[in-house]
Amino acid sequence: HGMLSRRLPENPTFTLVNLRILLLTICDYLDGFVWRCHVPSAHGSDEMIMITRMQDEVQTTLLAWVRQSYPTPPPEMLASTTSWVIFGAAFQWVREGRQSTPEHLADQVLGVLGTGIEAYLK
Repeated sequence: HGMLSRRLPENPTFTLVNLRILLLTICDYLDGFVWRCHVPSAHGSDEMIMITRMQDEVQTTLLAWVRQSYPTPPPEMLASTTSWVIFGAAFQWVREGRQSTPEHLADQVLGVLGTGIEAYLK
């Protein structure tokens, strides 16, 4: 959480710029974690606990941003859906051997995600 807060502006909101910062931070964190030794299979209990905790943190962060933006759709649904897209893309990026830069991944993910959430961005 500290890594993310150092990169974000004060009082961040639900914007493409902040989503990009979030995605790049997740990539940096995952790249520096256990994956240096092995790629998790998501079948081990310790790995699943870590994955669940990280995704929960992403969702909590997004929920705080969304609540500042729009009440509908339910903020929880928008935050949950967006968090899984962002976390899942970063996780897959690591599992596939980081075949592009984190910035390229962010461009691709936000290009796809942006059209679906455009009405809710500040």
